[in-house]
Amino acid sequence: KEAAIVTHTRPFRRAVLRRVVATVADRFDIALRADTLAYDLLDRRVTLTGVSASSLQSPEEAFFAASQIDITASRSALFGAFRLDDLALTGASVNILRRRDPTTNLPRPGADDGGEPGEVPIDRLRIDRLAFTLTDQVNDVQVVLPALTADIGREQGMLRMLQPGRVSRGAAALTVQELGGGVAFDGRNLRLTDLALRTSDGAIEADGTLALLVDDPRVQLTMTASGDVQRLARWG
Repeated sequence: KEAAIVTHTRPFRRAVLRRVVATVADRFDIALRADTLAYDLLDRRVTLTGVSASSLQSPEEAFFAASQIDITASRSALFGAFRLDDLALTGASVNILRRRDPTTNLPRPGADDGGEPGEVPIDRLRIDRLAFTLTDQVNDVQVVLPALTADIGREQGMLRMLQPGRVSRGAAALTVQELGGGVAFDGRNLRLTDLALRTSDGAIEADGTLALLVDDPRVQLTMTASGDVQRLARWG
């Protein structure tokens, strides 16, 4: 009974959070910060609030933040095979910066051991709202998608933009009017179904598969495009 009480005290939860932060920094070159950590051992659920993640090389320029992350582990995780049944992000943002030097605010990739990349052990990813910003100072490009929502499973899922976005390159700019369609991810392959991107300059629709975490990454997509040739020429 005493052990059960100890594992639920605030000092113990803070100690667990410190251990998680240290592990993430060591394995992934990521500085992880979180205001609180709570967990329910019976439901295999962990909740983090006030989360931010940045590269150890640029800890003040976070590439990811979320007001809350809810993680539900698979039962197999209790027996050593780590897997997540569900990962839910609330109030999230992704901010990618490519500087003029041209370093980025992303963590450095790990060493390649020559084997097949490991799969992402997440069965379902849910995002209530995510703001995405990409700033490329080398090419003077910026992409701003202020509100995306997603529910992505291994067999089916969806991605949808909730409000218009913007893409600019130098003095040229366009409005992203629509982005959405079917998206599924099985841990290695990203599958797109009727994914549509419509802008003030044109439109693209895509179906197919992006084999990402495999020995031989490849893209098998069927795409149709239409647009205003004169307006698109500004991006040449």
